[in-house]
Amino acid sequence: MGTTQPVVLAALAAHRGRAVAAERLAELVEASLASVRTSVSRLRAAFGEQIVTTVGAGYRLGDVTLDVDAFEALADRARTAPNADAAVRFLDEALALWRGAAFSELDAFDWAT
Repeated sequence: MGTTQPVVLAALAAHRGRAVAAERLAELVEASLASVRTSVSRLRAAFGEQIVTTVGAGYRLGDVTLDVDAFEALADRARTAPNADAAVRFLDEALALWRGAAFSELDAFDWAT
């Protein structure tokens, strides 16, 4: 995977389901519009057409479940668990998803911090 693709994917993930204008995405990832378009094409080739959808003049992360979505679902289940043991199991499962600070490898980009 090239250097721009992971950053494009991360920027779209940071916008969680919202469309990002192609020009704005190019600004966010500090790349040319052509590079963003190439990155989207390569992401689609690698992960399937649905990973990045075209919305008007922009892009949106497809319908994928992010770790943060899974974490929030498990935390919600813990809040409504029938007992403390079940709540602890859900919270343990949620914490197992933790891999460190989000976007830590992208600290050069203001939007990622």
